[in-house]
Amino acid sequence: MNGLEQTHRGKLRVVIVDATTADAKADLSLYQLGSHGLFIYDAQDQLLKTIPGKRLKELNIPQLVDSLLQSR
Repeated sequence: MNGLEQTHRGKLRVVIVDATTADAKADLSLYQLGSHGLFIYDAQDQLLKTIPGKRLKELNIPQLVDSLLQSR
């Protein structure tokens, strides 16, 4: 994930969060992501996309991020 932040310097912020904290569990529940997931934000902290953890292996995350950022 840190490679994505370097590739999209200034356009994307990557933060890895402990999914076992109360705040993280609340966010996962709010967005119905199960026990883990991916939140994609732009550099202005606007939420672009949420992805349930069970779908992460089937998606090309770098390609998805490129697409999200280009559509802005």
